[in-house]
Amino acid sequence: MRRRSVMVRSAVVAMIGSLSAALASCSQPAAPAAAHTPASIAPLPERGAAGQTADADLSALERCIAAGQCQRVHTETFSNATIEIYQQSSELPAVHVVTTYADGQPTVWSLKEEHAASFLGLTCGLANCLLDVVVGPETRASIDMRMVSHALTGRIEGAAVGPALSTQAVDLDADGVLDLVSAKHLVQSDGTELFYYQTYLNDDRQLTTTGCTAPSTDATPPTALQTRTCP
Repeated sequence: MRRRSVMVRSAVVAMIGSLSAALASCSQPAAPAAAHTPASIAPLPERGAAGQTADADLSALERCIAAGQCQRVHTETFSNATIEIYQQSSELPAVHVVTTYADGQPTVWSLKEEHAASFLGLTCGLANCLLDVVVGPETRASIDMRMVSHALTGRIEGAAVGPALSTQAVDLDADGVLDLVSAKHLVQSDGTELFYYQTYLNDDRQLTTTGCTAPSTDATPPTALQTRTCP
């Protein structure tokens, strides 16, 4: 009987070992190719007509400004609209974009909560603006911002996020819409640091990577879309 119990226990241990190995195999990371897929951030909800922005959003921002928790960090003035950007300092930082149209009430569009952000810069062209922020812990993102029905709309595009030394909004294909140039670097085995630039095409508000410049110790930002394979 004792020998039979030992055999049963041995069989159970063997079964557990096989099951553990199977589970470990199922939990292995995806194929290496997937590691090159750009990090992604879920798109933000769009803000369409001006009436879609609740008065409560503007009132909450006014209280934040009065309390000294929200500071204006940027102002952009157009012929028929003004954009003011406020940085909220809190446990989860927030960026509030206030758009005031010539014949309308101010509207508020915010990056907060799961999209908690810190403002870096805003560059505007003929057809759009690119808002540069840090979202979450340390994820840099560029957001295409456009005026639609008297309100500013925005969307975070996955292709424009990820590690970068800096980003620059440039119209690389001369279509009047700002594209994106991202500066990156490589550290070789001997410790030499090389720099290169990655370009993104803004195609119908989708920031899609097109290629990279050749790594160099003294890289120059490109003035056209690149097609060379990225490191």
